[in-house]
Formats: sequence, structure tokens, C-alpha cells
Amino acid sequence: MLATADETRHVSMPEFLRNSAMPLDEAVDYLRIDRSTAYRYIEDGKLAKIKHGGRTWITRRSIEEYEQSLIDAATREQGRAARAAKRAQ
Repeated sequence: MLATADETRHVSMPEFLRNSAMPLDEAVDYLRIDRSTAYRYIEDGKLAKIKHGGRTWITRRSIEEYEQSLIDAATREQGRAARAAKRAQ
């Protein structure tokens, strides 16, 4: 039996994708960035998207990689500041 138009409009995210992606709205809240920034990061390759049922989902892996890049940048900056302070002594 074929699905009716109403039944096909509300396509649920398969469980394996739900575990590996986050809806865009949740991702921007989680990352504390604007929606437009999220789209720019998608265009720049900093975040990966999945389109499903007319919605945009952000992969959890790309979110984790983005977070790690922020940590790495902060760590590098702390190292630079420590070296500069040591040279100033």
C-alpha cells in the first residue's frame, strides 16, 4: 500500500542518523552561534550537513571536530602567551 501525502510529509529521521546528527536549530543552540554563521561554516567545510525530510541536520562528528579546533586554537594561544611572558622576564 502506498503512503498518503500526509504520511510522507512527516518523515522521521532513521535512528542511526538521529544518533549521528543534530537538527540545525539544536546545533546552533549547542554551539552558541547564529544560524547564518552555521550556514557559513557549512559552506566553508567547518560543519557537515545532512538534508533529510526538508530539514538540515549537522553531523555530530563535524560538531566534535569544530569544538576540538576551538580547543586547539585556545591551547596554541595559551602557549604563545606563556612563551611571550617568559621572554619578557
